[in-house]
Amino acid sequence: MTGVSFGLAKEALPNFCFELMQNVPLAEQQNFRQVVGALALSDMRDSVKALNLGLMLMNVVGKQVLSTAVRALGVQIQGPSALELPVIGLLRGVVFEKAFPVLVNVCIAMSRYGSVTDQKAREDSVWGTGGWLRKDDTLDNATKVTILALALQQNFGASVLISALVQLDPSLSAASEPRQAAAEPRAE
Repeated sequence: MTGVSFGLAKEALPNFCFELMQNVPLAEQQNFRQVVGALALSDMRDSVKALNLGLMLMNVVGKQVLSTAVRALGVQIQGPSALELPVIGLLRGVVFEKAFPVLVNVCIAMSRYGSVTDQKAREDSVWGTGGWLRKDDTLDNATKVTILALALQQNFGASVLISALVQLDPSLSAASEPRQAAAEPRAE
């Protein structure tokens, strides 16, 4: 269900799964649609709603049918990556050269879920994105910051990115002063 938009999938995916199965009773399908309707009204993030939809469908049609349906519908139910609104607000004034690599390091330090292999894959993904952004002179600062933030949010989650931005604010903005070395003792 990674990358699946609940809004795009809430009708198409269950219908496709039920057609693949051909034996889900009409009453169960109608009950399922009511539960999905309630889920649609919840305050959960779209990505969490999509995961819940997938779990509910797995209980009715099984993992294999769900996987087949998600693959078959593909881009028709895939949503675009989008930054969470709090992230967008915190990115105002962030300078890419100040954010990379500091923001990446803080997100890595704050996020430790999954296996060591999973963590390493997420880290490599973000470092790769940041590396090519650093070398690309054709992109403006806002575009670079947005792409880096998308990579961080996708790999570490919005809550980790928000926490890191709050921790580092205002050191990532253009108005922040560069860190100075410790003051030298005065000669008397």
